[in-house]
Amino acid sequence: GKSFGAVGVAGLAPAGPHHFCGGVGGGESVQVPVPPRVAVVLHYECCSFPRWRRKYAQLAASHSPADTDAVPFEFYRASIRLAAALVAARDANAEEAAVAEAEAEAAAAA
Repeated sequence: GKSFGAVGVAGLAPAGPHHFCGGVGGGESVQVPVPPRVAVVLHYECCSFPRWRRKYAQLAASHSPADTDAVPFEFYRASIRLAAALVAARDANAEEAAVAEAEAEAAAAA
């Protein structure tokens, strides 16, 4: 699940995506189940495309195909694979652009 806290509580600070620390309780993590009839947290994996692209490009760079297959969430697996394809396409286009630029420079020098 996700965490929430009252932003007005002195000393309360986020401790990763699933916890807060400080504030009431002297820094101990306190978990209190909240039923859906009381509150629902709407969670968006990535709130923008640039953030999604950055996050999953980083994960793609650090995950082999076997590592990706072991990720327990389908959205993550699909996103890592898609980001890897986007990075590969970008890199291929960068190589093509560099070759074309070098050929243009050579032609200009001749």
